[in-house]
Amino acid sequence: MAAAWSVLERSGFRSLKVRQVLAPAGVSANGFYRRFPSRSHLMIALMEDEAAAVSGRLTARLRQEAEPPRQLYAWVDELVDVAFHPVRLQRARIFLDPVLAEEQPVATDRLGGATTVALADVLRRGRASGHFGAVDEVLTARAVHLLLRGFTFERLAGTLAASRDDTVETVLAMLSDALGVEPPLGPTRTGGAARPVAPAGALPTLSDDTAALAADRAAGTTAPDPETERIVAAAWRVLERSHFRTLKVRQVLAASEVSASLFYRRYPSKGALLVAMIDDENRRAAAHMQARLRPERDVTGRLRAWVEGGLQIVYDDRLARRSRLFLDPVLAAEHPREFERLVAVTIDPGRDLLVAAGMSPQAAGLRARATYHAVRGFLGDRLSGTHDWARADVARTLTALLLPRRPTAPGDG
Repeated sequence: MAAAWSVLERSGFRSLKVRQVLAPAGVSANGFYRRFPSRSHLMIALMEDEAAAVSGRLTARLRQEAEPPRQLYAWVDELVDVAFHPVRLQRARIFLDPVLAEEQPVATDRLGGATTVALADVLRRGRASGHFGAVDEVLTARAVHLLLRGFTFERLAGTLAASRDDTVETVLAMLSDALGVEPPLGPTRTGGAARPVAPAGALPTLSDDTAALAADRAAGTTAPDPETERIVAAAWRVLERSHFRTLKVRQVLAASEVSASLFYRRYPSKGALLVAMIDDENRRAAAHMQARLRPERDVTGRLRAWVEGGLQIVYDDRLARRSRLFLDPVLAAEHPREFERLVAVTIDPGRDLLVAAGMSPQAAGLRARATYHAVRGFLGDRLSGTHDWARADVARTLTALLLPRRPTAPGDG
């Protein structure tokens, strides 16, 4: 185990091969496979090791607090720290591995979601003591766990510009609105050295030209040439047949009936094709969201419609399969600007509606982003088969977390 952690740390937590572990561990291949039948089993053991460490820290924090509101703060503060601590952030990478999640869905869900149980318990105690209003504690805890996973995903990809304090305040404000209470105040830790914070990657920003191009595409005023459309459509068909697990250029050539020379004139690599597919999905997402919001006349109705529009990808089987492509943290890290553009297409309408409801742009943007990540997490639940929450229950929970009950959220002033 120690050798495996050492190998992962040297590789930046991006690769782990069994042969790399054998020599530092001083064990033979036979000895290794007697304990771990496959690489996936070793990864699960590493997840168990890290989950136990996270659970131990969290339990110690919660025991320091007597009242549920302070325990709520401690839970959020501790879990946000995973995304901002230099070592914990990198170790969290193994919990976001989509291949491992598909190979071992029950184990990865159990280990990755262990902290959810602790939050649900805090919410139940708060309800019993009269501190908190009534919510579905299990589903609310799951939603918050998933949105924090999303923030961790973004920290690893370098696309989250928010500070640690802003992230804590955003999550607390959402929970407090859902529970009908004021947010618990102030850090529970006093004195001592400041916490280490992992450096954030540069946030890809959209230029005015790019934003205008996205608007044109959403309105249908620009379109790719016929050959490009044929190649992208063929790539989607290939991915659908493989359940969105593999994509090979030769398969796309056969499906699109274009020559290799024509393909490579438009797409120098498979990565370039994947970027084009992200762009294609941007256009679809923008058109879908606009159509969903247009019939609603008031801000609250549009915010509810925005949540429902996001959940469409979770509960429409075909859209859910297509969206598998966008759950890959490696692809997100390789193409952060394109991923951020896809995120912005979804988030911006929600942010603008929250601003209209009285929130500052910064607070509104973070709250909309958190909701987006929760939706993405519920998509992962459905794709892995580990959970199948009722759509109406998820919509009600996310709407309660999203809608502000005060004129402004913490950090607005």
